[in-house]
Amino acid sequence: MQLLKLTDEEYFSAKRYSNSDLSELEKQMFQVQKRPLPANAFRFGSMFHHYVLDGIEPADATPKERELIEAMAEQLNNNSTFWNRWAFGQKEVTVFWEAEGLPLKCKLDLMLKNRNNTTICDLKTTTAKNIVEFYADIVRYNYHRQAAFYMDSVGATKHEIWGIQKAVPFRIFFLSNNADSDLIQDGRNRYQCLLKAVHEQQFTPAKWTQETLSCL
Repeated sequence: MQLLKLTDEEYFSAKRYSNSDLSELEKQMFQVQKRPLPANAFRFGSMFHHYVLDGIEPADATPKERELIEAMAEQLNNNSTFWNRWAFGQKEVTVFWEAEGLPLKCKLDLMLKNRNNTTICDLKTTTAKNIVEFYADIVRYNYHRQAAFYMDSVGATKHEIWGIQKAVPFRIFFLSNNADSDLIQDGRNRYQCLLKAVHEQQFTPAKWTQETLSCL
């Protein structure tokens, strides 16, 4: 297992299986019709992550998006528990490891380590109006599978999901799970089945092929 600090370009170019690659495989195998995360939501979430975790100004944001990002970040910074995680955690840590004979990778938003425990914190933007809707989104978008994948990469004992609304009043939703919780175990079973399917299906992520063709 390796802990690295990589740029987005370096991370995405590494030919290792990520949680997103497992989602691609799942869709191929089962013709999954789950509603995908909209591209604009992914773009906004990426800008928000970089602003909160790395202090990178959202250069490509519209004035309205910039105002929204700053308001959401202020709400998070006013939460003493989250601020403590941000102040003492390692941010945007890339992990390379092996499982089921496969090279894997993930990028952790925040990781806090002490002598006996490791906590992973995952930051999500959301349109959920309450904690029930937010929990439903966790299952809908397989965030619990992602959580288990991330936890197992470093042997974490706890996983925290922090959700921040993308509209006033910018409510913060918080969900914490231990490594052996039912939700995490379900996510673990899901990703482990998909890793086995990588071998069975001889699966190669589409972006690997695209990158190879672009070099020809």
